[in-house]
Amino acid sequence: MANLMQPDSLLHAPAGRVEVAATAIAAMAAAAALATPGIAALTLPGARAQPLPLAQAARGVEVALRNGLALELFVLVRSGAAIVPTAAAAQEQVRAAIERALGDAPEQVRIRVQGLR
Repeated sequence: MANLMQPDSLLHAPAGRVEVAATAIAAMAAAAALATPGIAALTLPGARAQPLPLAQAARGVEVALRNGLALELFVLVRSGAAIVPTAAAAQEQVRAAIERALGDAPEQVRIRVQGLR
């Protein structure tokens, strides 16, 4: 089970401590979301729904502590894709990827659809 501290999350191992930076968690979440069919890109929160370049996709993920790890992803859905099922699939992809990486699922994964592309 991961213990989380702002801005890094901590995993206590018998031989010491492993720290995972919030930026690393954001990068994992972005990669998982982008691997979801129907997700076109990530975008900045509150932005005019401009797609972020792949190298900057993690900027479209907010990592916070709210009774555990909470992630908020700002995405663009491919035009013609079913929005709600696509967002739900991205939510599950992200949750599973973070659980595999950290050994504990995030308490909350929010997918904010900012537009279509």
